Amino acid sequence: MCANQVSKVHAREVILAVSLELAVEKWKVALHDGLQEKPAVHTVAQPQAQARLQAMLDLVGRQKKKWSLPADVHVVVNYCS
Repeated sequence: MCANQVSKVHAREVILAVSLELAVEKWKVALHDGLQEKPAVHTVAQPQAQARLQAMLDLVGRQKKKWSLPADVHVVVNYCS
């Protein structure tokens, strides 16, 4: 089952798309800003769900810095479980 939430954005606005594939023990995280050739794909596998969530949020922050995206970039999240 996948859940999506879509909002109106301007055609030229940069968006950071984050796709999550959630499993009990690990999450796969794919990030893309529409400007890179390929998405950045990572796995977070901390033992506690709260730690996995924090690792995913930290990953988003690091990727925003790596790609020089503004701190307030519009982030759209899609997940499958």
